[in-house]
Amino acid sequence: MDKGDCYESAANLLIRKHLAGDDLTGWSLVHGVACNQGDEHGGEPMGHAWVEYTDPVALERTLEDLKKMLSGRVVIGANDPVEQARRLVSVVHDHSNGEQRELAAVLYYAVGNIDFVVRYDYEDMVERMLSSEHFGSWDLPAEWWGRAVL
Repeated sequence: MDKGDCYESAANLLIRKHLAGDDLTGWSLVHGVACNQGDEHGGEPMGHAWVEYTDPVALERTLEDLKKMLSGRVVIGANDPVEQARRLVSVVHDHSNGEQRELAAVLYYAVGNIDFVVRYDYEDMVERMLSSEHFGSWDLPAEWWGRAVL
């Protein structure tokens, strides 16, 4: 199975934004496990990387409303309301394999059946790239390390 360039493409997108002097507030590199929908491996979980922009003001407003609604209840895991709120106010930028996809995160996660994600801000991404000497994955479960084909 051919590997794609998602880890390198995602990191390079943030690097280009940094070099252009863009404000990276709200921007994250994301490594996650998706179920590939685009080829003969459809539905098979594998490592993937993309970039997300989360509007900090929209997220704060959503979280404030969420706190009122939850009245102190705590939910963790994939159905964590904070994670769900983030997905509602975020946009995914997936530039892997020569494409330039931009999609509401809530849709991207649904289509890719994405549950497990790790987010990195720009500084953390650079630190991990320099220490590991590669674009990732750095924190995905080992069973998905060599299977990035998206």
